Amino acid sequence: MWQETEITINGKKVNAQVNKSNDMIEIEMMFDLKLLKSTNVTIDSKDYKIESIEDVGERGETLKITIEDKNNDKPIKSRKDSKLSE
Repeated sequence: MWQETEITINGKKVNAQVNKSNDMIEIEMMFDLKLLKSTNVTIDSKDYKIESIEDVGERGETLKITIEDKNNDKPIKSRKDSKLSE
């Protein structure tokens, strides 16, 4: 589900649409040429490595950023830990 969220990219706070699903995060935001070569983004105080960033439709209107959410494995670890303690 897409949600409006404030993100930080290259030290700049930006309002963006963020969609978190499974182990991927997609971000759509207003185009900014200075951000095309960014490598990291912060969402809700968590830092993520940018997998890809593209100018949607090559029109200079929207940037689409794709991130792999590797923090998604925390619930799985806690289930394993609870089984070990039984």
